[in-house]
Parts: sequence; C-alpha cells; structure tokens
Amino acid sequence: MCKLLSQIPTTWYIRFGILTLTITILISFLINDIIQGVDATLFTWHPVIMIIAFAGLMSEGVIHYRLSTAKLERARKTHGLIFGLVSLLAIVALTVIISNKLKIKHEITPHTAHAICGTITLCFLLYQAMSGVSKLRWLWKTDQKIYKKHGKCGIFLIYILGLVTISLGFYEVEDGLTFYIAISAIAILGVLVLHTFTRRKRTVHDVYAELALDEMRLTDLDGIDIDALDFS
Repeated sequence: MCKLLSQIPTTWYIRFGILTLTITILISFLINDIIQGVDATLFTWHPVIMIIAFAGLMSEGVIHYRLSTAKLERARKTHGLIFGLVSLLAIVALTVIISNKLKIKHEITPHTAHAICGTITLCFLLYQAMSGVSKLRWLWKTDQKIYKKHGKCGIFLIYILGLVTISLGFYEVEDGLTFYIAISAIAILGVLVLHTFTRRKRTVHDVYAELALDEMRLTDLDGIDIDALDFS
C-alpha cells in the first residue's frame, strides 16, 4: 500500500488537498445554513459559486504551471481556460447577488467589508483576464513576453484578495464551529497554494526550449575550424 502511494506524483496530492479543502469550505457554509434553518434562495448560489471559482478553480489556476507536466504551450492554454471559467463563474455569482438584492429591494452598492473587498477583487480579476489574453496573443505573435508580473500579481494580489473576501463573507454570516472550520480550511488552502507557487519549480522538459538551445549552440560553433582543434 505504501509503495503504491509513493508512486503517486506529488502534484496529485496537492490537487487532492485543494479539492478536499474546497469541499470543506463549501460544506461548512451549507451546514451552517441547515443548522440555522435557512431555506435555499437565490442568495445561496452566490457564495457557493464564488467558493468553487476562487477556492477551487483559481487555486489550480495560479499554480497550474507548477503542477502540469504538459508542454509549456498546452499548459498556457489550460491556465487560460481555467481563468476564463473563473471569470465566467464570478460574473454569474455577481449577477446572482445583484438580482437577489434587487428582488428584496436592498441597496446594491457595496457597503460592507466583504462587498468592498469583493468589488476590488473583481476589478483586479477583470484587469488580470485582459492582460492575460494580451500577453498570450503577443507571445504567440512575437515570441516575446510582456506583463512579466502577471503571474505574481495573480497569486499575491488577486488570489489572496479572493481568500480574504471569502473569509469576510463567512465572518458576516456565520459563527460557531462551522465558521472556525471554514476559516481554518481557507488558511490551510492559502498556505498550500502559496508554498507550491514559491517552492515548486516546473520540472517538465520544454521541447521547444531545448531545440532553441541546441540551435544556439550550433550557431556558436559556426566559423570554428574543427581540424585546427587539438583533441589530444
């Protein structure tokens, strides 16, 4: 059994941790609603969707390059698809909460710490999505990188803001054991993802990079008189 477990790549243990912690956060919210006897409403979908988007998908998205064993070009596409889905779910969740507030005739402008932090996070997410698309298109067109801080901005700013926003949401609507379980899971998730981002390096061999390096080496040999070299 131990031998079998040792053969499982570390990347899948990290992914399992992300999945387990996301489910824990989600269940903590749902259990609290059940305990308090809160009926499922339009509002219920807002935190559920945001937890899936930010705690689940974005956790994978910001460290996908560290976890993926695919070629770099494919990893970039998958990273973009993940964040495209995150953005789509964020829009759906925002639409849900606005619709719910209009339905109950509640003020829609952000006035709580959760709402203000969430609005700032979504604004940064919009910028990150646009800069990511621009970066990818420019890279394919010119083979040159722009927005070199794109990755660090994604995890150290937007991802952390997302987890803080979720924590503030729990603080405003929950208390007791479920609150502490959710906050603990969010904290552990943040540490896991940040540790993976800062400590784990991409180990897969990039075929295109290796070919380019070989070509550079051959170019450096041009003009050298092989017969004049002393190999003795």
